[in-house]
Amino acid sequence: MSNKVSAGLLMYRYGNDGLEVFLVKPTVGEGKEANWEMPKAYVEEEENSLSVAKREFAVETGIKLVAQELIPLDDIHRSSELVKAWAFEDATRGDGFELPLQSLLGKNESPLQLRRKHKYLMDKGCYFVMKEAVKKVFPEQVAQIKELQEILTVRNMIKNI
Repeated sequence: MSNKVSAGLLMYRYGNDGLEVFLVKPTVGEGKEANWEMPKAYVEEEENSLSVAKREFAVETGIKLVAQELIPLDDIHRSSELVKAWAFEDATRGDGFELPLQSLLGKNESPLQLRRKHKYLMDKGCYFVMKEAVKKVFPEQVAQIKELQEILTVRNMIKNI
């Protein structure tokens, strides 16, 4: 077991077909297929996990998280890392979108420079209904997606009492 820790945010919304989660997909090279996943990054020793999760979500999606309720999810172990995650509801109420590569670039960066800085470059992002989301992510991440679904189901039941 490694000491690597990563932190991410799982954005969700209620669409026409029920609960949906927002996932991103990295570009990993020609001919290689990558899994979809929540936006996340490794946490350095001196960093705060939640701060890293918020920063990387903004970097990978172009969406800056405004203060709102974050739902802590149970940590999972994936390969050689511990994954910490929080979930939040999409406040934009958007219809879904794909992330264009250009939106991830700073003013003076080219795609090549960005690839040198980051091991993976997220070039797609979209919402998936729960049934599809659990098929798209790494098997270990299914637990966090299902946990979010359970938490929201209980909250909705309590609201309706």
